[in-house]
Amino acid sequence: MIYSRIRELDTTGLSLCKQQAELFSLASNNIACGSSYFARKYFNSSYALEFDNLAILRSSSTNEGYMNEFLDHHYENKGIRYPSDVMHWIGFIYRYWSYTRDVSSKQLYKRYPLSELIKYYNLYHSVDPEIVIETIKAEDNDIDYYQKAKSFHEQWKKEHKQ
Repeated sequence: MIYSRIRELDTTGLSLCKQQAELFSLASNNIACGSSYFARKYFNSSYALEFDNLAILRSSSTNEGYMNEFLDHHYENKGIRYPSDVMHWIGFIYRYWSYTRDVSSKQLYKRYPLSELIKYYNLYHSVDPEIVIETIKAEDNDIDYYQKAKSFHEQWKKEHKQ
């Protein structure tokens, strides 16, 4: 489950968070495409999988190498490019969440695309990542509750139509 905390952030996890944050910052400064496009391509890449399964720790892969490969194959120049500090935070949060909950970053990205996570930057970029995750979790529960209540109300109206 995306919300259940499995492990504490240790030195390995912190190293992964920092490396992914640096990659996102690097992308912001070096690519012409929109940030959402970059994130979508990254989270569906084998490089992101190396972070998920910790193979990056034993790999010769580098952020710069991934960026060069990305630039060789992706030219889409659409969408908003967020500043480096924003992308740094986004990269850190995604990896923190993935590492501490032992969930694939691809699955996490599908549930919370960059367009959703970016909404939390202004209020939460300087607080503990656990607070960010708990806030998103609480808002998700509120949305689920609202949608269920609305659905129940609509069903009730159909059944009790006079």
